Amino acid sequence: AVTAAVVLGGPGSGGASGAGGGRPDTAASGSPSVTTSSSATTSAPSPGEDASRVTDQLDGITMPVLAGWQKARYVTDDAVLITTPGTYDCPYDDGVCRRGTVAAQPVTSTDSTDPATLARKDVAVAAYRAYDTDVLGERPFGGITSHKVVSARQVAVAGRVGYLVRWRVRTAHGPGGYVESVVFRSGVGAEGLVVVRLTLDASRAAPPPTDLDRIVAGIWPMGATAGSGGVGSSIGPSD
Repeated sequence: AVTAAVVLGGPGSGGASGAGGGRPDTAASGSPSVTTSSSATTSAPSPGEDASRVTDQLDGITMPVLAGWQKARYVTDDAVLITTPGTYDCPYDDGVCRRGTVAAQPVTSTDSTDPATLARKDVAVAAYRAYDTDVLGERPFGGITSHKVVSARQVAVAGRVGYLVRWRVRTAHGPGGYVESVVFRSGVGAEGLVVVRLTLDASRAAPPPTDLDRIVAGIWPMGATAGSGGVGSSIGPSD
């Protein structure tokens, strides 16, 4: 199986850029088979641009920048679109951490085209990279001690049917957090699959977990506006 080869952002060390996993295969039994492209870009601000939304031109989507979040700044991973503002000292290994991040990239080099299968595999990689071992081999939270699947369901994203999986992870140090992978088909180009990863500390200093639902529900195709039919919405019971 092909493992995920590109770091998507999450709370962790590495210049506040999000954690990355040096050994993502260990995140779950069996090797995750999702590989993501590293060429996602965030459009540069332009006059009249909506400051409340961020655009991912490669994947043809926009997403909301909620109160308590900001467009990504000073991150080394160009897939990261949104972060919580500021950083804090990681609770275990040296480094600075962020309370939350949102990243998006195309899914490539995988035999599966089933969003549910890909989301289940990707969330294991995302959790490992966000809360276990980073790209420098450090463990900002001392490693993951356990996880629980708190949501796994179909969801409409940018007008397309996708699949969402959310884990609640507990760590040896610090508050642990929530890690979510959402996989859906892009509305641009060859309409390949897109993965959006969301990570959020389970801390009173972090935004509420309901923000993750609000961000996913607010993912629109580029050019769409509220009321245009581009807004994603749950098509299954929320957990």
